[in-house]
Amino acid sequence: MTTSPIPSAPPDTGAVFSSAEKSLDRDAFLQLLVTQLSNQDPLNPQEGHEFAAQLAQFTSVEQLTSIGQTLGAQREMLAELAAGLDDAALRQGELADSLTKRGDLTSAASLIGKTVEAQGNRAVWDGQAPATVGVTLERPAADVRVVVRDAAGQPVRALQLGHLGAGRNTAAWDGLDDAGRPAAPGAYSFTVEATDPAGDPVEATPFTQGRVDRVTIEADGVRFWIGSHGVPMNDLLSLVG
Repeated sequence: MTTSPIPSAPPDTGAVFSSAEKSLDRDAFLQLLVTQLSNQDPLNPQEGHEFAAQLAQFTSVEQLTSIGQTLGAQREMLAELAAGLDDAALRQGELADSLTKRGDLTSAASLIGKTVEAQGNRAVWDGQAPATVGVTLERPAADVRVVVRDAAGQPVRALQLGHLGAGRNTAAWDGLDDAGRPAAPGAYSFTVEATDPAGDPVEATPFTQGRVDRVTIEADGVRFWIGSHGVPMNDLLSLVG
C-alpha cells in the first residue's frame, strides 16, 4: 500500500511579521518555531538535531535581547551619572569661587588706610599730595629716567632720578608737567628707562605705591583702590605702612 505524503500548509507568516522591515524579536521567533512544528510533514518530521539547532538559535536571540536591554539601561544610568557629576562640579566651583572672594575681601578690607606696593605702572595724582612712582632694578643703574604719561599715552613729565641701586626704588611726582603747570587729578601711567655706566640697558620693572581708600568686589574678583586706580588682590606686592 502506497501512502502519499500529506502536503503541509505554508506557515502563516502574516501573524509573525506585520511588515518586511520588522526585526525578528523573541516572541516572533517563538511563533515562527511553533508554526513550523505544527505544519511539518508527518512522514518526514524535522530531525532532532535541526530542532535542537533552532532552539539554540532561540536561546541566542533571547540572550542577545537581554544583553541589549541591559546595555541600554546602563547607558541611561551613565548619562544620568555624568549629568549629576557635571552639576556637582559646577556647584563646587561656584562655592569655591564665592569662598575665595570672601577671603580676598576680608584680606583687602584690612588694607584700607594703609600704604601698599602693587604690580603695575600707575601713578595716582589727587591734586594735593605728591604721587609715588616705583621701579625695581635688576642691578644698579647710573641713570634712571621716569616718564609720566596721561590717559592717551602722551608725556606729561620726565623725572631724572640719576643713580639708583639694585632692588626697589621710589620717587615722588609733584603733579606738575614739564612746563611747571599742575596736571589734572586722576590716574596716570609711567615708563622707566635705566642704563648702567657703560650705557647698556638695565632691566627695570615699574610698580605702584599708594594709600588704599576702599575695596570692591568686581566680576574678576576683589580689588583694592588707590585713588581712582583699582588693583587686583593678586597684584599686591607688599604692605609699606
